[in-house]
Amino acid sequence: MLEALEIRFGPVPEALRQTIETIQDEARLRTLRQAAIQAGSMDAFTLAL
Repeated sequence: MLEALEIRFGPVPEALRQTIETIQDEARLRTLRQAAIQAGSMDAFTLAL
């Protein structure tokens, strides 16, 4: 997911990276991976958190 965000929007802010890295729930991570691919911006992805 971080790679998808970086490819689409450039560097991921450290605070966002840390938040994502603390998520352990695999279903939640799958949902967020899909959001990373579909989001129109980094801000839109952040709202999905």
